[in-house]
Amino acid sequence: MNKTWIVAKHVFLKNLKSPSYYWMLLAPFVFVLIGIGASFLINKAVSGKQPTIGIVGQPQQVSLLKTALKSKASVKSESSLKAAKNALSNEKIDAYVKTNAGYTKTEIVANSKSSANFDSSSISQIISSLKTESAVAKLGLSAKQVKSITAPASVKTKYVSVENKKVSQNSNNGGRSVRYLFAQGATIIIFMFLAIYIQMTGSEIGTEKGSRILESILAAVPARQHFTGKIIAIVGLFIFQLIAYIFIALIAFALAKPFNYSKYLNLVDWSQLGTSFIVLTALITLGAIIIYIILAAVFASMVSRQEDVAKSTSVVMWIAMVLYFLSFAVASSANAPVFKVLSFIPLISQSIMPIRMAVSSATTFDALIALALQILIILLLVKFASGIYARNSLDYGDGKPLKKLLKYFQSKNS
Repeated sequence: MNKTWIVAKHVFLKNLKSPSYYWMLLAPFVFVLIGIGASFLINKAVSGKQPTIGIVGQPQQVSLLKTALKSKASVKSESSLKAAKNALSNEKIDAYVKTNAGYTKTEIVANSKSSANFDSSSISQIISSLKTESAVAKLGLSAKQVKSITAPASVKTKYVSVENKKVSQNSNNGGRSVRYLFAQGATIIIFMFLAIYIQMTGSEIGTEKGSRILESILAAVPARQHFTGKIIAIVGLFIFQLIAYIFIALIAFALAKPFNYSKYLNLVDWSQLGTSFIVLTALITLGAIIIYIILAAVFASMVSRQEDVAKSTSVVMWIAMVLYFLSFAVASSANAPVFKVLSFIPLISQSIMPIRMAVSSATTFDALIALALQILIILLLVKFASGIYARNSLDYGDGKPLKKLLKYFQSKNS
């Protein structure tokens, strides 16, 4: 077996047997479940106590509001505004509502320190509805006329492509919002993966050098092959994690019906995403992870002490973070020339190209070009980075990584 693959197999299996790797794998699900559980318990505790609301108004208004708020609050009549204020100050009620005869002017006063779950927006909606009913009754309109007036306008939005003075229909118009949400979610997940694997790469490369065992390793394995093997192993760990998440997702979908949460999954029309969109987003993500892993490995190889690894790889992390936040501006101006160009640049294409595809600003062909550029950069980076690693692997000087990198370029040019 080639020495590169021997190194790759050793590093891959070493991490695969580590409990910390499986904690990293399952931690997102653990925290999500804890969050859902905590949210459920908090909502149950808060929703368990209904607010008591005093109504200052006519008997008919009290009756109507009592019926409308039956499941949301306990409603009682207050003889006057003064009585309502006294009841509120003595904490006999959590809020009071004062309205005039036509519901045209309403005041809601609530105790901000009350432990009851008070929702003023639902009361506002009910009063607006009662105001409409009151106005309709005065005008003497029929039920059909009221339905016609209150019915929402029918608005249909279509997105088309205009190119060379020709207008063409965009395919999958209905799935635009679904694809956009998927792309935004993917952008956040990509950043999380980048943070995890930049740290893992730094630790894997820097630990050996910092502990001074690299000399004996490189006596048996050439530096370039050792570097490439480690990169292959770390990329393999990422692919293993992706496969594990796909497997977990398939199990979650299979258990949706038996555990009665399929209604939540059915809120999204998953078919609107499209196979090509998902596959290209996944491949561009993989390409970006590989690029950042290589960059992290380069910077980690330049440290002389193990404790300097985090400082060294933080440069790569800052690059990823700045480009990540830049991607939030894409949705509103996906067709801006600057974002069109940036979506093809390997270091940031994983954050911009999926969003441009989601809003039909980029085609499948554009994504393939971005992917091809990533592959080209990866091939060039592996050759370039392995050379830097070979040069710095046994260099224990205290020079800063960026200075060492500049020295490498100077030596190449001289």
